[in-house]
Amino acid sequence: MADITTPTNTLAIRPDRMALLTERDRVVDRLDRLERAASGGMLGSGGGGGASTPGDTWQSAAYAPATTAVAGWKLTPFPADASYIKTGDGAAFTRNTDGSLTVRDAGVYEINAMVQVGGSATVETKGLVLSKGINEAVNVASDFLNQASVLIGGAPYLTTPFVGYLPAGQVISLISYVATSQVRQCLHFQIARQGVGPKGLDGAQGAPGPQGPQGPIGNTGAQGSQGIQGVPGVMDVYEQPTQPSSGANGAIWIDTDDVPPAWASFIPVVSALPSNPVEGQEVYYQPAGSTGPLWHLRYHDTMGLTFYEWDFLGGSALESVVQPSHTFTADGVFRDPSTVGPDITIPLPGDYRYEFSALVTAGATGAGTSWVGVALGAGANPVDPHMTAINNPVVSARTAHTWGQSMTGLNKTQLLRLRYAVSGGGTASVISRRLRITPIRVSR
Repeated sequence: MADITTPTNTLAIRPDRMALLTERDRVVDRLDRLERAASGGMLGSGGGGGASTPGDTWQSAAYAPATTAVAGWKLTPFPADASYIKTGDGAAFTRNTDGSLTVRDAGVYEINAMVQVGGSATVETKGLVLSKGINEAVNVASDFLNQASVLIGGAPYLTTPFVGYLPAGQVISLISYVATSQVRQCLHFQIARQGVGPKGLDGAQGAPGPQGPQGPIGNTGAQGSQGIQGVPGVMDVYEQPTQPSSGANGAIWIDTDDVPPAWASFIPVVSALPSNPVEGQEVYYQPAGSTGPLWHLRYHDTMGLTFYEWDFLGGSALESVVQPSHTFTADGVFRDPSTVGPDITIPLPGDYRYEFSALVTAGATGAGTSWVGVALGAGANPVDPHMTAINNPVVSARTAHTWGQSMTGLNKTQLLRLRYAVSGGGTASVISRRLRITPIRVSR
């Protein structure tokens, strides 16, 4: 296994997918958008657009019970069933009596976790492994789903989420490490089923059946007499910019003022969307230059039902990260830390989905509240911020914020900035800040 004193961060990009619509489905989809627009916007909460959450999600709303104080590697139970906020049927995974989880439905899962070790800020080695099965020896590297380590007091946490395929019946567990005998407990846990996972390989083709017997050949019939030659037809041809007045059947009109659209048999990579697209045309758009992610977009004529005519078919997220810890005043007002952000500038007007995560440290002990949210512009208050209650045993205790939802009607070059607020007084801080966006539909 890897040396636990060396942080190991893995990043898994989840491909976003959009189902291909038939022409009938497109009309239904457009009418649905109009109906929602007439009633005040996309479904959900918040002034900036509707919230959307994966179909089957568990998110802990309370801490898990602390374990007995012990040194070394130890199974750290997930929170009990009653402490979760659930969406969907809440049954794609079940919690076992020993504190591990069993996957009921196979699929692609996203998992976030954080474990608090002890209550002191003593500098010592601590570690956290998200593992397949229950293996407190943690010496089988192939069982690791993700791992993290820190050399400071407080909580070992996974700095990036695990995203990957888990089969039905798979047991997963949190195995944490501390050098001295201390208690440990799971402070934050979220698991979301994103989809059913990849399609398996096609099975082998079966052997062909036996050929049936050939029937008897029939007699050849007599050839018929040849018909009378018809009168040569007359075809009218019009080559002009306006529609001809003739309505005779078989007439041909060659329109001389139409510019044929440019078309290519491959999907080009572009830094600006085409000005004269055709129905079904596809491009790979680079929102951040030649080194950034690629967005696979397809054009369809919306007939005026929406301004955004390019649908997002897939691609990686546009992302901004601020990793080091920075401080701000804990007075209950939204603030920018000493280093602001992370920031993202919208490359194309349209509807987007954002996701963010951050670890916030309160400025004083005792009860309080922390908020993290996405603001539309510098100095603005966030739209629909994510809130977490604080009850700090020590000043250095951290609170994890992970959230995502949709924002509609964003303008080109509009600034998105992650901002923070903590009540309770003192000087708060934030670390491991990450902001990601992917488009839903866009325009030029």
